[in-house]
Amino acid sequence: MTRPGSAASSASPLTIRPMLADDDIDAELDLRHRAFGPMDHAAGEYWRAEVLACVADGRQFGVWDDGRLVGAGRFYDLRQWWRGRALPMAGVAGIKVAPEVRGKGVGKALMTAMLGAMADRGYPLSVLYPATAHLYRALGWELAGGRYIAEVPGRSLGSLLPRDPEIPEIPETPETPVEPADVTGSAISAGSAGAATGPAQPGVRRAGPDDADEVIALLGAVHAAARDCGPCTFDPGSVRRWLSDPGVFGYLARDGF
Repeated sequence: MTRPGSAASSASPLTIRPMLADDDIDAELDLRHRAFGPMDHAAGEYWRAEVLACVADGRQFGVWDDGRLVGAGRFYDLRQWWRGRALPMAGVAGIKVAPEVRGKGVGKALMTAMLGAMADRGYPLSVLYPATAHLYRALGWELAGGRYIAEVPGRSLGSLLPRDPEIPEIPETPETPVEPADVTGSAISAGSAGAATGPAQPGVRRAGPDDADEVIALLGAVHAAARDCGPCTFDPGSVRRWLSDPGVFGYLARDGF
């Protein structure tokens, strides 16, 4: 769902504010556990790092009722493309309310306060995946699209269509550098995948956390060149955390990631 940014205020007696470094972060993680289900240790550490990064930037909000954390949520610094033009967009995530206080206006009060904060930061748009549409529509969001996941067996990658002839061929040399600027004016192509024991693909290398800025720049250049509507990119801190995950296999090429 997306919503134009607008300032708003709440008359709720609840205490709603950005969370601070000396707040009880474990209470937020416990709230997440009760709202979305249990996490293993690795997932818990990842979410802790995520929350602390948002706290440091004033993007993590909490709701307290008589000193007890009963609601929380955050927003991310995203970029959304409209026919190849990028606009700032706040990505709302992790909205949760303690089960025992639901139905008492906590969620509405939290979202109203966050809308004001996002508007104050100058975001013209915000986006979220709604668990229920009623609350968010009441505050001005509207359905704008869907999230689709396609699962393709690795063995099928070898039968993809050949490259678009408009994409310049990458020289077959291991010294080919990764240059995000080269994607300007080109389209995206998956190319053909070699077997695990075959030769490395030209111009492709493993991406790590130090490549976060380059990954974001390359994705932005590809979205702009393709005049995309819809894709978004995250902030460098989030991308660094993703690329630090040993379970993520990210590869960087001249025309894609």
